[in-house]
Amino acid sequence: MAAAQCWAAGDRQTIEVFAEWSAVIQAWNLICDQWRTGGMHGVVLGLDWSACKILLSAAKVKLTAELISGLRLMENEVRRVWQERAISA
Repeated sequence: MAAAQCWAAGDRQTIEVFAEWSAVIQAWNLICDQWRTGGMHGVVLGLDWSACKILLSAAKVKLTAELISGLRLMENEVRRVWQERAISA
């Protein structure tokens, strides 16, 4: 296990994650607010990967295939949860 910082609604917490996920969590914290929206109702389309690349590059995070795969997994899961919440609201 490894420690990773996690931000949720402005609340900074230290959580334990499997070591292989630590880099993904750290990168996610840098880009988790870079969502691309569209339409009149601000429908979430996905992460704005152009902005994400700039932020990760500025933080000197190397974009590997493994990191991108982990970030895409998290992106898809967040979108799934948001969609479920929207349906149940």
